[in-house]
Amino acid sequence: MKNLVLLCLAILPLSSALAQQEPQFTFHQQAMAVYNPSVAGSMKGSVLTLAHRQQWLGFEGAPKTQLLSFHTPLSAGKAGIGMVLSRQRLGISSQVSAGLSYAYAIQLKEKTSLRVGLQALVNQYKLDLTSNAVVIESSGDPTINQGDFLDNTTANIGVGFLLNIEERFLIGCSVPRMLPASLLIDLQDKTLLTNRPHYYISLSGKWKLYGDNAINQAFLIKMLPGQLSNIDAQTSLFLGETVTAGLNIRLSSEMTLESAALFCAYTVNKELDFGLAYDIGLSKLRSQHAGSVELMVNYLFKKKEKTVVRGTAPRPRYF
Repeated sequence: MKNLVLLCLAILPLSSALAQQEPQFTFHQQAMAVYNPSVAGSMKGSVLTLAHRQQWLGFEGAPKTQLLSFHTPLSAGKAGIGMVLSRQRLGISSQVSAGLSYAYAIQLKEKTSLRVGLQALVNQYKLDLTSNAVVIESSGDPTINQGDFLDNTTANIGVGFLLNIEERFLIGCSVPRMLPASLLIDLQDKTLLTNRPHYYISLSGKWKLYGDNAINQAFLIKMLPGQLSNIDAQTSLFLGETVTAGLNIRLSSEMTLESAALFCAYTVNKELDFGLAYDIGLSKLRSQHAGSVELMVNYLFKKKEKTVVRGTAPRPRYF
């Protein structure tokens, strides 16, 4: 191919990694609706979540991610519906996803339930070659040209399961995008970027300490077909009903340290959570940026206790 988009050659490998995954968050427990559709309706009330992540501060064209999610229980908590809207940007590429989910709870014991969730979503991927940052070395090949604006919209489906044991332990597994799809197609209908299904396993447990204090240990394992993507290991300390502080360690597919994040959150009236996280990069890129920052707002619209089936999670804070 005669045309060489210099910036694309640098950015597409990173863009591919980003586009093939759901948005990445340090507050992944609060943003679990992105990864697992069975979360819909799993709380004791409706939950609204807003999140913004700015990755690799000081790195030009670094990833930025925004999230809006909402889910609510139906039929006294036996079912639930939800929606997720996310936007990711990396250099001259951007991706917007919108999904609707439905989940149904199967009561196994008084405080134990298995939730099964389904999701339908639409994804739009764009590559903006009108940017001044794009340089075309030569012309004459119509595949990619200066000034092109490439975009493609695809549909997909997902499935997830969530086992809640005694309102203390959560085990989840999901495939939010089951179907392989061509995210980006050039002017000659050639596939430039392909989405592969990602698999997620989540584990979470809560242990009470003295008084109103508690500790939560959570893991989020992300996999591609036949290979590990990365692992998040998170420890949260709940100080009373208002303050949460913790540490999140992210391991790469080679089981090396990718980042370490410190986070804290403050809860108002057991309903409104504000969270801030700072990630310290530990990969080979660490000298090129000043870390990553993440903001999270979570609001729980509480329902009366008697209207909710047993086995649902008590609060987003404890997911």
